[in-house]
Amino acid sequence: MYTNIPNNEFPDIIKTQMESNKIDEHINKVVLEWCKIILNQNYFQQHGGIYAQTNGLAVCSPTLSIFL
Repeated sequence: MYTNIPNNEFPDIIKTQMESNKIDEHINKVVLEWCKIILNQNYFQQHGGIYAQTNGLAVCSPTLSIFL
C-alpha cells in the first residue's frame, strides 16, 4: 500500500487512463495542465500550521480525490 503517490508519476497515470478511455486530446491537455497546477500547489493544514506537500500526494488527501 502506498503512503503517497509520486508527483512525477501521477500525470502519466492520468494520461494513460484518459487515452485508454478515448478522451478527446484537447481535454487531455487541459486536465494534465490542471494536474501540474494542483500538484505544485498542494498545501495542507495540521496543528495550526499550513504546510506544502513536497513529495507526492497523500493517498486519502482531498487533492488526490479530485482525480479518482
